[in-house]
Amino acid sequence: MANGAVLEGEYQTTAMGRKPYSYDVNTEGKYVLGIDISRVKISAVVCDIKMRVIDSVISVEDIIKYGSSAELIDKMCRDIQAMLDRNSISTSELIGAGISMVGPVDRHTGCTQRVVGFPTHDWSNMPLGDMVRMRIGCPVYVDNGTYAAVLYEYLYGVGRPYKRVAFVNSSFGIRAGYINNNVIVRSANNDESALAHTTIVPSGERCFCGKRGCVNGYATTSAIFRNIRRLKELGGNVGIDKPLNEIYFKDVIDAANAGNPSCAHEIHMAGEMFGYALSNYITLLNPELVILSGSAIHMSQNYYDTVFNAAMLGQSLSHGSTTFQKGGSHGALTMAVGGAAMYFEKYVGNPMME
Repeated sequence: MANGAVLEGEYQTTAMGRKPYSYDVNTEGKYVLGIDISRVKISAVVCDIKMRVIDSVISVEDIIKYGSSAELIDKMCRDIQAMLDRNSISTSELIGAGISMVGPVDRHTGCTQRVVGFPTHDWSNMPLGDMVRMRIGCPVYVDNGTYAAVLYEYLYGVGRPYKRVAFVNSSFGIRAGYINNNVIVRSANNDESALAHTTIVPSGERCFCGKRGCVNGYATTSAIFRNIRRLKELGGNVGIDKPLNEIYFKDVIDAANAGNPSCAHEIHMAGEMFGYALSNYITLLNPELVILSGSAIHMSQNYYDTVFNAAMLGQSLSHGSTTFQKGGSHGALTMAVGGAAMYFEKYVGNPMME
C-alpha cells in the first residue's frame, strides 16, 4: 500500500509452520475527506483511513438560498477548512477527498454532466473535482452518491456479511446504487437514477426527463409538496399557513403529524408508489440487503412504513428473501462517508474502482 499506510508488526507465535507477521493500517497522520452534494444539502466528514469519522459538518442545509454553484462550493470549502482546523489536521495529512454527487458525473474527469433539480442552472458540465482540489489543496475524486454509499456499506458497514447490496435514497429525487459480488453495477452513462425513471403510471405526470409517469413524479418529497401546493391552490384544507411557493416537505410532515388528513394521505400514497417500484427493483436484482435512506425515509415514519409494507407485499411470492435496513451506518451522513471510502479504495487500487 502506498505511502506507509500499512504497519508491519511482530512475528506471531504459532505451534508449527512459518511464523506469520501481523499487519495493521497506519492511521497516524492520514485522513480522508468525504463530501456529499445533494439537491437539499451539502455535508462533509473527515475520516481516518479505517473510515472512522473524526468530525462532520453540514456546510449548507438549505441550498435553495444560494445564487450560484461557485457560491456554494466556496462556502463548503471554508466550512471544511474550519473543520480541519479545529481538529488540528493539516492539508499535508490529507490523502485526498471523495465527493459523492447527484449524478450523472464523469468519474474519470471529475466533471458533472447534465445535473437537474438544483435551484441554479450552473451545475451541469462543471469541473467540480478541479474546483474543490484548487480550494482545499488535495487530490479529489468525484462519483455518484449512492454508488459511494453502497461501496462504504459493502466494505465497511452493514453490508459486509452480504454479496448483493443495494442502497436506495428517496429525497427530492430517487437514486440507487447496487453491488453484486464485488462489482459496482453502473449504468452506461454512470447515472444513478434508473429506478427513478421507471414508469409507474402510464400517461401520468410529465417528468423532467421528458417521459410521463416516472416514479420520480409520484414517490419523492418534491412530488409530495407539489401535490399539497396544488390542493391548497384549489381551496383544499392542508393545514399549512404559508404561501404556496414556500411549502416544502417538512411543512407537509408537520401538518400530517398535527392530524391533517390530506397531508397524511399524500405521504402515504407517495410511500406506496415507491414501495411498488422498489419491489420491482428487488425482483429484478435480487439483493440480499436493501438500505433505505434519504430525507423522505429519515423524516417521515409514515413514509418509511408504507414503503416497507408495499415492498414486502410485492416480495411475498418471490423466491429468496431480502433484508431491509433503515438509514445506513451513518444515517444522513452515509453518502459523505461513502465519498471518503470511494477515494480511499481508489487510492489503494481496489479493483472495484476500475
